[in-house]
Amino acid sequence: MEVAQLFDPAVFLERAAPLLLAALADVLEGLPGVVGGAPEACEFAAAWTTRTGAVARVDAGHGVYALERVVPPRPADGGHRAARRPRLRAGLRLAPVQRFVKG
Repeated sequence: MEVAQLFDPAVFLERAAPLLLAALADVLEGLPGVVGGAPEACEFAAAWTTRTGAVARVDAGHGVYALERVVPPRPADGGHRAARRPRLRAGLRLAPVQRFVKG
């Protein structure tokens, strides 16, 4: 199985979920929760309860978001300038910070 296929919910449910479920059930006494899309999480919970006899319940429902496109930011106004040593104002004490940074 290719890694990219794991991101396809149908492939995950069919091939990866049973392997994960078996591995977890063999080493864990319980499972605190499942996070994922509702169909996948419900399918996994049903398989878990069938295998282990545990009781499943929904504690909270959250949205699952997927990035569909990237919008580049607009160009910033202005230009570059060279980095310079910061100017110290009268009364500003940086000694503790400098000691911390220098280690």
